[in-house]
Amino acid sequence: RDGDQIFISKGTYKSQALLVATEVTMVAFPEGASVTLRGEDDCPCVLEIWSNSAVFGGLTIEHSDRGSSVKVCSGHCTLQNCVVRGTGENTMGLLVEGECSTANVESSAISCNEFAVVVRQKGRCEIRHSICESRNGIIAETAANVIVDHCTLHGPVVY
Repeated sequence: RDGDQIFISKGTYKSQALLVATEVTMVAFPEGASVTLRGEDDCPCVLEIWSNSAVFGGLTIEHSDRGSSVKVCSGHCTLQNCVVRGTGENTMGLLVEGECSTANVESSAISCNEFAVVVRQKGRCEIRHSICESRNGIIAETAANVIVDHCTLHGPVVY
């Protein structure tokens, strides 16, 4: 339900795409616990966001095959103190593709992907105090808006 907080215990959780359509906060519990959400083979993404406000904290989100770890289709997503990692080829750490969709990345690391962040279709992404280490860095397609502040980047930034 809108406004729910979900506390995730230590462990590795494998699944197909987890659809997030309500306003929700999902965090590792207790704070600092090692929590990994891992996409199974052939799933298009690990987290698919259709929410006006989805907040994820302290999680490791891994994707292994073609697609994205986090895909914002509509609405807004915040990643705080998260690790977003690709473990295969042709992956995107964060894909913001819905028209006027937004994402905030704060104090997080996006690594080992073909593309760290891809923003499309008038999407907006703010990346602050984070690390982006992927082969092709950050891609902002036509009419996309990307703000990068106090970050370490490895890979090109393409507009």
